Amino acid sequence: RWHVYTTRSLYVLTDGGTPTGPSQVVKFLGISRETGVAQEASDTLKGLQDKLAKLAGGHSPRPQVCVAVLGCLTAHSESFLILVTEAEVVADVDGKKIYQVGKCEALPISLP
Repeated sequence: RWHVYTTRSLYVLTDGGTPTGPSQVVKFLGISRETGVAQEASDTLKGLQDKLAKLAGGHSPRPQVCVAVLGCLTAHSESFLILVTEAEVVADVDGKKIYQVGKCEALPISLP
C-alpha cells in the first residue's frame, strides 16, 4: 500500500508502512503538480508531517491510500499521475502474485 498526500503544489508519496514513532525516518517522493518534476527525499515522520501541514495551509492532509502507483500518463497535452485504488489477487505464479486492477484514479499534473 502507498499513501499519497495532495497539497496545492505537490503530490507526496510514501510507502504505507506503519511508522513506529515521530523520530522514525520516512522516505518519500515529491512530485510537483505544476511541472511533474519528481524528487526523492527523507525526513523524520514528524518533519514530514510538519512540511505537509505547512504546504497544506496549516493542517496535515489525509493520505489517499492506493495499491500501486502506475506512473504518469499524458493524453491530449494533459498529464496525470495514475494510481491503482482497488485490485485483487487473481493468481499466484511461482510465489509471485498477479493482480487484476479494479479501479484507478488519475491525479492531474499541470505541465507548462
